[in-house]
Amino acid sequence: MASNKNLKDLQWLLQRLESGSINLQNVSFILSQPTSSFYQETESSIKIHISKENKDFFSCLLTQLSTMYNDNNSSLRNMEFHRVHWKAEYLQSLRALLENNPGIKHIMFRRNGFGLDCLREFSEILKRDCNVKEIVFCESSIGPTGAELISEALKVNDNLEELQIWDDSIGLKGAEEISKMIEVNTSLKLLTVFDSSSLTAIPLISACLARNRDMEVHIWSKEKGERSTKVVEFVPEINILRIYRMNISGACRVVCALRHNTTVKTLDMTGVRLKSRWAREFRWVLEQNRTLKEVKLSRCCLKDKGVVYVSAGLFKNKSLESLELDENWFGPAGLEHLLCPLSRFTSLQCQANITLKNLTFGGQRMRIGRGGLEVILGMITTNQSVTRLGICNDHGLGPEDIVIIFRSLEKNASLKRLSLQGCQGVKGEMVLNAILETLQVNPWIEEIDLDGTPLEKAGMTEGIYQRLGQNERSAEPDIDQFKDMPMRAPKSCRVFICGQEYAGKSTVCSSIADNFSSPKLPYINHVRTLVNPIEQAVRPEGMKIKTFNDEGIKISVWNLAGQHELYSLHDLMFPGHGSTSIFIIILSLFKNPNNKESKDPSEVEDDLQYWLRFIVSNSKRALQQCILPNVTIALTHFDKVIQPSQNFQCVAETIQRLRDKFHGFVEFYPTVFTVDAVGNRGFESLFSLFPFVPHW
Repeated sequence: MASNKNLKDLQWLLQRLESGSINLQNVSFILSQPTSSFYQETESSIKIHISKENKDFFSCLLTQLSTMYNDNNSSLRNMEFHRVHWKAEYLQSLRALLENNPGIKHIMFRRNGFGLDCLREFSEILKRDCNVKEIVFCESSIGPTGAELISEALKVNDNLEELQIWDDSIGLKGAEEISKMIEVNTSLKLLTVFDSSSLTAIPLISACLARNRDMEVHIWSKEKGERSTKVVEFVPEINILRIYRMNISGACRVVCALRHNTTVKTLDMTGVRLKSRWAREFRWVLEQNRTLKEVKLSRCCLKDKGVVYVSAGLFKNKSLESLELDENWFGPAGLEHLLCPLSRFTSLQCQANITLKNLTFGGQRMRIGRGGLEVILGMITTNQSVTRLGICNDHGLGPEDIVIIFRSLEKNASLKRLSLQGCQGVKGEMVLNAILETLQVNPWIEEIDLDGTPLEKAGMTEGIYQRLGQNERSAEPDIDQFKDMPMRAPKSCRVFICGQEYAGKSTVCSSIADNFSSPKLPYINHVRTLVNPIEQAVRPEGMKIKTFNDEGIKISVWNLAGQHELYSLHDLMFPGHGSTSIFIIILSLFKNPNNKESKDPSEVEDDLQYWLRFIVSNSKRALQQCILPNVTIALTHFDKVIQPSQNFQCVAETIQRLRDKFHGFVEFYPTVFTVDAVGNRGFESLFSLFPFVPHW
């Protein structure tokens, strides 16, 4: 009886498709299920469950979809396939579907099975396809052979923009094949790989850098017995390359690819253990690269020999502006070589390097000693270019040495910021008086960081900061000169959907997708799924990113889905100049969407205050953020609210109180929206927010 009912459900769906009474944009097939059924999530999204005994209907449904939308006005955009074991007949139906539906932009394969012949057939389909923009393989065991066949297809296909391969163990061999594809493919904009081996990152990022590809790269891995961690990421939007972990051979290969690179401005290898062998290659990068502006090599275990190579590169470098070398293992000899290109030894000598503005060194394992102190003093008294100097967590310099350093600052007219964070020699009245006397003589110093020093812990720094405030005000530019300047339009905008569980974030995102797919605005060109590898073991729901373009501005909508708690997102939330961020905080007025038990005003206050603090704390850590984060508040499940309710009035007053409290920390959109899923009431008003992209 159950089997007959399942068959009737699929036959009824097939009839609806044949009649054209259903207009679909998103279709998900889930095979090998206990029963066959379908579930319509929204007016344009459907999930189709097919049991093993009804698997023949899969090909029939694909064929019907291909004949149903066989014109250029097709609304079908996204296809997802779960637990499909592909056969030749299935791929023939898929080929027809893609040929007859040029609107399909996104295809996901999750836990699929591909034989060698099927992989070859799909490779041929991909070679001929001119429409699909994104393909995702997740736990589909394509292996090195599948990676090779897909790479061969993408050497010909110049339309695909995003390729994601999750937990498919392509290995080093498969990564080498994809790297060969990167060398000839210029259309790919995003590559995401999660693999069992961290070695896969080496050829992929090396090819991207060597060919100057404007392609976003994220590589994750999970070694045996370890948690899932990120290996490397490259974000061309902000020109930053971060390497989280890599062996020395791989690090050397990657740094060699940077010699003539023009896409990376910031290299961050914090915490990666490096040797002089790597530093020798990095020397040539410093001499030949003309784009690199900032290098972070904190906690990299570099010794004297490695720093000597870095110093040699600084002599010829004409572009690097910031170098961080704190918490490394070099001593006075390495420090002497490091500061040599930044110092002058006679009045007739020219300073070798005049572009470096920010230099940081120090650490508990670095012993500056008497010889190191002398070269620091020589650099301070003769340098004419460094504006920020950091000596961090030093345990060797005593109070007398700190006093001598501040005395030497009396003759320096270029240094504006000095950091002695964590230095144990910064203590006592003698040091305090030396700092105050230096500030009396030198008006150019704007900032002194004494965080974590004994002087700061003893509460003796208030007078210093008061004096620094006077210096800072005297050096302030005239703000009036900027008043009449035209505002700058951002190139991109990120919209973050925030909220607690069951607040309605996913419903809002789905409604946004449906609205943007309408003729009113350009359709969504891709839906990106980033599954958080840290949670791979329990297979969480992915973070959904929906992207569209409006009047030349790329706007992406991110559903955080609680993933902000797993890792820091402030680099994504505040990407820097040329981009801006909007936060929509979704607040449910009810404790559970399945009943009508209202939240107390105090519960609404706790939810809203949590997210406001989260946004403010991340914006403060994002030093490049030049405008206040824009925040919009939306109340969901409004259809259940009794309008004259006293509780609702208290909630409104609570929200207004928090808006006043956080005024000056965030910029609130003037309207608090109320929305519900019944007829999409309130969503049209919320969509009016998107043309409102902050300018500066």
